[in-house]
Amino acid sequence: MPKVNFEEFFEDIVELVELTEEDIQLLKEIGTIVEPYTLEATDFFFGTLQAHPSTAQYLEDLSEAEWKRIRIGFGRSFMGLFSGQYDANYSKRLWRGSLVFYILLRFDPAHMITARGLLRRFVISKIGEEVTDREKLLAYVIAFNRMMDLDLAHLVAAYSSALLDTAGWRLGLTKRLAAQGASRMLKNLHIE
Repeated sequence: MPKVNFEEFFEDIVELVELTEEDIQLLKEIGTIVEPYTLEATDFFFGTLQAHPSTAQYLEDLSEAEWKRIRIGFGRSFMGLFSGQYDANYSKRLWRGSLVFYILLRFDPAHMITARGLLRRFVISKIGEEVTDREKLLAYVIAFNRMMDLDLAHLVAAYSSALLDTAGWRLGLTKRLAAQGASRMLKNLHIE
């Protein structure tokens, strides 16, 4: 795993997504609402991935034991969204979980991001079925969206880091950016 200061990374992302102490309390409440749907959420998430031919092939290649382990891990990760226990260790678990999907299952980040987005809608719909107070519902949706943004930031950062490390680009890219400047480099790549 790349060298990441998870405490700093987590604090930075929490600030960026504006996750508050109030959100954390709301997330714990949401956890009690969605816990009965954990298995359904797991089936929904993997069903989304199985519906696409390019991701389905990787899931089909899993042994029964691997499949069971990944589903259990996902269920734990799903409920971890509502644990209220968010810190550098949580950040590290999110990062590692993202790498499992990238390295072990070889999923394209676009498919994972899309599946997470669909999962977001699934959870919001379940919250909407259970909560009738509009103000409370709105507060829950905002808190959950912030948490999913935090989750997504970890996914993208882990994928990007793994890709850059695998390709050996990090040092070379940094040196080129320093030498040429980003705008010149983007012009050379025909990206403006």
